Amino acid sequence: MTTRPALLRTSSAGSRSALTRSAVAVLGGAALVVALAGCTGGGDGDASPSPTPSSTAAAAPAVTDIQDDPGTAPDFVGALQDVQQTACELDGGAYSVTGTAANPTDAAQHYRIYVSLLDGDQATLGLTQVDLDSVAAGETAEWEAQLAVDAADLTCVLRVERFAA
Repeated sequence: MTTRPALLRTSSAGSRSALTRSAVAVLGGAALVVALAGCTGGGDGDASPSPTPSSTAAAAPAVTDIQDDPGTAPDFVGALQDVQQTACELDGGAYSVTGTAANPTDAAQHYRIYVSLLDGDQATLGLTQVDLDSVAAGETAEWEAQLAVDAADLTCVLRVERFAA
């Protein structure tokens, strides 16, 4: 018959007291019950989730009209500094956004401008893409975007990519 050693604990006074395997099992089981009790929902037993206020708030549907995902132009550089927005106005149920793009380089460049409409919570309610093909070196081109979003007090935000023509 093989005897297994008992688990031992030494007190600060140097005396040893033995903890049997069954005592360790009972203590471990009790710790597990306490830990799992913290995971229960408690309450009335109704396990149906209730929506949070943010998930029930009605948001205007977003309008997205892009042909190319942002960042997919070959060898693009961010060129927000090249583009000016001259208007962002709600008119007849749609936003009209206009501006110019000035090419500061020594070669013709393509511009891809993404126009986003954001509400006060920074939610995107509209996104469209404007492509300017081959703006000559040192030249300026005008651009325009229309977004069919009928919501007041939105902010127009631009993302601009410039790449070789």
